[in-house]
Amino acid sequence: MKKMDKVYWLVLLSTCGAISVSLGLIVNITGLFFNPIAEEFGLLRGSVSLTLTLSNFLSALGGMMMPKLLSEKHLKVGILLATIGGVCSTILLGLSQSILFMYFLHMIRGFCAGLLGLVFITVVINNWFHENVGLMTSIALSFSGLSGAIFSPIISNVINNYGWRIGYFVVAFFILLLDLPSLLFLPSLKPQTKGYLPYGYVEEENPSTLQTTSTTSISQIYFVICCMFGFIASGSTSLIQHFPGISSSYGFNAAVGAMMLSIGMVANSVAKIILGYLIDHFGSKKPILLHCLIMILSVLLFLFFHTPTMLYISAFLYGYIYSLANVAMVTLAKDLFGRENYSKTYPTFSMFGTVGTAVSASGIGYIYDFTHSYTPVFLLLLGLFILNTLFVLYCYRKPIQ
Repeated sequence: MKKMDKVYWLVLLSTCGAISVSLGLIVNITGLFFNPIAEEFGLLRGSVSLTLTLSNFLSALGGMMMPKLLSEKHLKVGILLATIGGVCSTILLGLSQSILFMYFLHMIRGFCAGLLGLVFITVVINNWFHENVGLMTSIALSFSGLSGAIFSPIISNVINNYGWRIGYFVVAFFILLLDLPSLLFLPSLKPQTKGYLPYGYVEEENPSTLQTTSTTSISQIYFVICCMFGFIASGSTSLIQHFPGISSSYGFNAAVGAMMLSIGMVANSVAKIILGYLIDHFGSKKPILLHCLIMILSVLLFLFFHTPTMLYISAFLYGYIYSLANVAMVTLAKDLFGRENYSKTYPTFSMFGTVGTAVSASGIGYIYDFTHSYTPVFLLLLGLFILNTLFVLYCYRKPIQ
């Protein structure tokens, strides 16, 4: 990789901070609050995890509206307002006395997270980088898992010692801290606006994709497949928020569940970097298929092995789901529809992914509430992961030219 000027590092830093908030803090550690809130308010886990469902629905809306609300002209103002909204809504969550008010606050927080979420991050990276895009994307997106791994034990400790309300106040502080790089250091959405060229820019590029040699009907099939792939992959990430519940369902204490969550977040970061590197060096098909098979293995381990050690191993392997939900989804969009159509197609795929996360966040909780077991959840996930593997085989059945 060629030496990068300072501005490109600052752009990468900005995206790392933004994704640490939108996914790391607002999504990936939310599960830590489910049990203590449910106990204090006397609610079912599904009722509390509905907060994440609503948050994710509004996050999908925020992602769809990001190109309009965070235009080049209003970039800094948009980032500032999104940050203020995320911080204030989180503080108010710590003061809430009603689950209905918490639903409303999570909707605000989710919308703000969506503005600075996956669509924002990947649009910025695709605009600013032409060389090693897979690696740069995976580095930025890995911070959603890295931040989750770092902050999960911190917030868990705060909740255990000072209560979940103080936990929200601490989260609000970290949201402000991690959004500052985007506010202070991101020059623009496009490098040309500030007189730069995308890193590694080559004037003559081969734009050929599967779409250029396919009929319109086949392109529509790819579009539907990408929407379904995103819905399944992103929706499946919600299980990680239930790791503390899975741990307690097998009779283990909260420390085991918190460790599972941290391990899953570490895998989140590791898997994204590995997948991005493999895609840049070996193409898309085999690395993505490998990660699909890892997901199938992780679910099988969850189904048949329930010791703490095996739960930790299963949690690590399951953390690879984030590489499929993020890096693989970005890669599919670019491979099947081309870089020139990426900003038009990816927001829709991201929206389906976020909706999948929203549906599954409370859906998993309610399945457990009514069956008193996570086994039906694991069986459902096993079938969905097999389906996603078939989707990848279909999309890459012919080499990309």
